[in-house]
Formats: sequence, C-alpha cells, structure tokens
Amino acid sequence: KNEGSVWSPSTTLTSLPKTNAKAVLTSMDWDIITIQQASGYSGLSGTYNDDINTIINVVKTYCPNAKIYWHMTWAYQSNSGHADFAKYDKDRTKMYNGIIDAVQNKILTNDSFSGVIPVGTMIENLRGLVGDNITRDGYHLKYEEGRFAAGMCWYAYLTGKDVADIKFRPTASITPEFLESIKIAVSHAIEKPFEVTDK
Repeated sequence: KNEGSVWSPSTTLTSLPKTNAKAVLTSMDWDIITIQQASGYSGLSGTYNDDINTIINVVKTYCPNAKIYWHMTWAYQSNSGHADFAKYDKDRTKMYNGIIDAVQNKILTNDSFSGVIPVGTMIENLRGLVGDNITRDGYHLKYEEGRFAAGMCWYAYLTGKDVADIKFRPTASITPEFLESIKIAVSHAIEKPFEVTDK
C-alpha cells in the first residue's frame, strides 16, 4: 500500500504494433496529443521542417478538439555511444542547448502548440542533483527512475498541480531522497523550462 499516493491507473496502456496514425487518432476521443522530434535530431533546428505542420494537420483532421503539446526530449548522457551524439561533438551541454534553441525558435513560434512539456530541462536539472546516470543505455531513460521522473514532469505540466506532496514511489529503487530530487527537478523545470536549475 502506498500511503499518500495521488495517482492510480484507471486504464491500461496498450501497445499497437504496425498500427498507422489514423487508426490510433480515431481509436478514441483524445483530449491531448503530444509530438516530439527524434532524439538524435532534437537539437538540430534545421530538422524541424514543414513535416511538423503536416503532422499537426493530420492530428487536427482526426482529433479537432485535442490540444497539441510538444514533448521536449533530453540530451544524451555524457558517455553515450549513440551514433547521433557525434552531431553535437559528444557534448551533452551542446546537445541540450541545441534542443532549447530548436524548441524556442521552431516550436514556440507555432501557434498550433498549446505548450511545451519540459522533460529535457527536467532531466538536466535532475542530473545536477543525482549525477549523469538517468539513462539505461546513454539515451533511453531508465525504466524506473528516469521514466518516473519524466512522468512526474508530464503530470505537473499538464495538470498544473504541485508535485511537492507526492509520496508515491513505484519501486524501491526510487528512494525517498531520489523522489525529493525528482520533485525539485520537476518544479524548477516547470518554473524555468528553458534554463537548467540544479540546486
């Protein structure tokens, strides 16, 4: 039993392999849809092209009432072996700054987006508190700590609720101290979505 838990799943997630976008968009009455850039290109403004508007138009066609948000991805871990990391000279800060630049110049200027979920900044904040060890392979978030932190950021941003009183910890690997670090990282990212705050 998780005393103080503020979240419980009311539905289960379903994986739909080999399913096209139309089938997913028409599968239910979505209220929120998020879009993101492929992680390796997320800090390269030149890759944010008219395809974004093509995707937005498809979403609006099938889900005219849904709000569209941008999911800001995160920079790779400093020791990442991902081939795309070379595009940033294998420099985590350079990749993060590229992500911020792309979002500010290509996404915030697009009126179709209702907002930007600042997971990329939250991860940088968290790294400043607990170390550069939030991924399981240098770029994908760890199943427990990383994904839970990202989920907390989504929760705080999309609901507007403060995470300070959350006590729920889905696994023992998320210690009370780590949970407090997540809360700090999330709160700072919501307050300053385009600036690293690691204290």
